[in-house]
Amino acid sequence: MADEKRIATFEWLYQNLLPYKKVANPPNDKKTVTRKRLTDNYHVDGATLTGYTDDRLVPRGKCIGRLILQGFNGTVRKILMQGTDKIIVGGEFTEYNGYPAKGLIRLNLDGSIDYSFDIGLGFYYNTGKGRVEDMLFQPDGKLLIIGSFDYFNGNIARDRVRLNSNMTIDTSFITTNVDGLDGGILTCIILDQSNNVYIGGEFSRFIGQVSRNLVKLDQNGNVSKTFDLGASGRVMSVVVTATSIYAAGSISTLNGSGISKIVKMKLDGTKDTTFSPPTINGFINRIIVEDNNSVVMTGTFTTPANRFMKLQSNGNLDTSFTTGSGLDGTGFSITKTSNGRYLVVGSFQRYRGSYTPTIVMINNTGTHDTTFNIGTGLNGTGLCSYEQPDGKILIGGSFTDFNSNNSPDNIVRVNTNGTYDRWFNNLENN
Repeated sequence: MADEKRIATFEWLYQNLLPYKKVANPPNDKKTVTRKRLTDNYHVDGATLTGYTDDRLVPRGKCIGRLILQGFNGTVRKILMQGTDKIIVGGEFTEYNGYPAKGLIRLNLDGSIDYSFDIGLGFYYNTGKGRVEDMLFQPDGKLLIIGSFDYFNGNIARDRVRLNSNMTIDTSFITTNVDGLDGGILTCIILDQSNNVYIGGEFSRFIGQVSRNLVKLDQNGNVSKTFDLGASGRVMSVVVTATSIYAAGSISTLNGSGISKIVKMKLDGTKDTTFSPPTINGFINRIIVEDNNSVVMTGTFTTPANRFMKLQSNGNLDTSFTTGSGLDGTGFSITKTSNGRYLVVGSFQRYRGSYTPTIVMINNTGTHDTTFNIGTGLNGTGLCSYEQPDGKILIGGSFTDFNSNNSPDNIVRVNTNGTYDRWFNNLENN
């Protein structure tokens, strides 16, 4: 039955011209697979199959091995889960496994396409493809999305949109204003406990109102007239707690006062002077605020620590969080795992001197968790990650391989120990 399924799948692949990438053997067969070029042809049940494949095709097209599909044809910038069995992916792409997906797609847990998730024409400009930068689910299940785009599925949606569960635009949320961002960009989005929307980026006006680099919107997308961060420098990450707002990025001033890349504010937008961080050079790309109000961050900075550090609740450097020599390259994102560790992805090669390229798992003490072994990591850059309920981790970015496994492009799933999950986005699931 398994061989019959493979034969049928190969025939379907050929007939539908679905792009695919390469073959990897099942876990119980450790033989190294030779990767073939797309110009190589193979005969499967009388049809010529063109693509990456394994030499070991037996009579009547019975294939020993597993075909891995191509993945995304552009950068993945955000991954979410919807419930426990659906994966939402956003970014700067137009296809997934050859299937049209302009900026957004929903996958099943095995990496196959959920064809019931229909976004039509997706996100785009008049002059080309759009980009999803960040997104989140509201408590009511609606999906808030920001990025760089003018249209969603034929409708005006200028850099922000809220979608209903059936992927139609929620017209109660303002998205059509021509003057939207005054030429700026959006980078991050978050909700507060009252479902007000905070959007960070680099802009001076939002829907015609002065609102510098961080804007507060009500549930219908209207700009708060009393909230203006007054920041110079891009806001890359925002966290809102029950009592405070944290904003970080390349911020250098706040309403004329000097700021060292991160600021803590009260909910009315005024600065919380009890939080006084040290001088930080470079940029902060992502922050996590802990329950005790300490702040973990990563970015490009090298002072007072190398690209990964923790600040205490008063802003002082937490010297008990021993990052040593830190990261030797940029960290782009942090995910706090269910067991209290920090997964950092980026463009680095080492953490605390240990070789752990582009992906590192860090203990809650700041030490390197060497039991999480990613081998040679990504052959590009990691930009985002998400931990599934089962502890496996999805990683997105700009890359074409993970640990020499010929993995799908720009997205990969790793097991709880950092090894490659070979069954994500393979041909039999699709």
